[in-house]
Amino acid sequence: MGISNWYNSFQSKDPQDHKSAKKLAYLVTKYKRRHGWTHRDAVRLAHVHPRTTDIRLIIEYIFGENITVNITPNQASIGEFLDAARKAKQCNDVEEIRSLIANYHLSREHIPTRFLNNIAVWEIKRVKEQCQQSPGRVSEDLAVPFKWAASRQKRFDVIVVLTDSLTSCGYMHPAEMLKQYMRYVAIDKYHLIVVGMTDNDYTIASPIDMNALDVVGFDLHTPSVIRNFVNDFQSDPSMQTDNPYADLEEMENVTLY
Repeated sequence: MGISNWYNSFQSKDPQDHKSAKKLAYLVTKYKRRHGWTHRDAVRLAHVHPRTTDIRLIIEYIFGENITVNITPNQASIGEFLDAARKAKQCNDVEEIRSLIANYHLSREHIPTRFLNNIAVWEIKRVKEQCQQSPGRVSEDLAVPFKWAASRQKRFDVIVVLTDSLTSCGYMHPAEMLKQYMRYVAIDKYHLIVVGMTDNDYTIASPIDMNALDVVGFDLHTPSVIRNFVNDFQSDPSMQTDNPYADLEEMENVTLY
């Protein structure tokens, strides 16, 4: 019963909770074998019966079954992480493993030994580690706004994130969670603006996403930059103003996190 209870104790829906199903997915992929025992051995011998659909997905992964990921955003997120861990073990391409590490924040144990001496791979690991919580400061998982919107089926075509850049990446990069959110709520066109109040090497928006804008700092011109970006840089004489604070009033329809 003890082993079964351990697997079934990961029922929290909060991905930041140490007892969430996402945490269990992380653990079973990071520590696949210990002292000659695998998770498959433990689950089989302990007759573990999953008590939630989230845990069932992970048990299916342990037994090498095809997992179903089209039920809820949380299950889709778990499924994509498990799939990323599986791809990492089979990966032979440096750029692909770098992408998997960056998007899913894989640990050293997820990375095949053939890549462990690769400088390019460790560079990505270094940047990833900068996302972790700074001592004495509270960090934020910037994927949370997209998870929140997806779980409530809220449709936003403009999202502005204001951050002090002290972030904790959680189990999925915000850019990847944004992509999932857009698919889930069926939004074709969107604008993501991330305003970092401090400068560091961490990029929240995907650098190849033409619908995303990273801004460092905030002054009287920032609202104008955001407005022009949202309007696809189309000039509109009626929107010109000598009052720099007018742009703040026009942003009332933008959802701020």
